[in-house]
Amino acid sequence: MGPDRPRHPKKEWERLLRDAEVRGHRVTKKRGYFRVWCRCGDNVESIPLSPSGRRTLLNKTKRLQGWSCWEPEEGATP
Repeated sequence: MGPDRPRHPKKEWERLLRDAEVRGHRVTKKRGYFRVWCRCGDNVESIPLSPSGRRTLLNKTKRLQGWSCWEPEEGATP
């Protein structure tokens, strides 16, 4: 977890945010949501504080995994 980033209130979502950080992506907190910025600068995804439905986590996870830069950087351990 980044030094300035608060935790997501839902543990499943926090796990997704931490996974993104381990892979070298930047996570920032905004009002009502988090932002995941890819390390290559081509992608940005919003992560809600209060998800709209049961499939939201699955959909966001698949969207992040679809990024060409989702795989960890060399030397990083996911």
